[in-house]
Amino acid sequence: MKLVSFGDSYCEVGYGNGLTELLSQASYEVHFMWSPSIDYGYISEVKPNIVLSEMAERFVKRFPTDDIDLRAVAARRFEEWMEKHSSKMGPNPAHCRGDAT
Repeated sequence: MKLVSFGDSYCEVGYGNGLTELLSQASYEVHFMWSPSIDYGYISEVKPNIVLSEMAERFVKRFPTDDIDLRAVAARRFEEWMEKHSSKMGPNPAHCRGDAT
């Protein structure tokens, strides 16, 4: 069984009691995206048997959107971070993006 999970810290991996670790015991492949929104493009690409969306009540301040591309969001945030911190990385921060040879 292949599972894709969108959620918050309750799905967190690494402490032995997260939802993702529990579900991995019953699935051969588990994908976890730390996001309140569902990325339908990612679901189409991975083709899971089960899609799980989990979020703690205290975080329900606004409704998640269904038209999100999490890879694009991550790429944009990474580029913003690179622009902000590139002066601290020296003359050629391209190696951080994988552009350097």
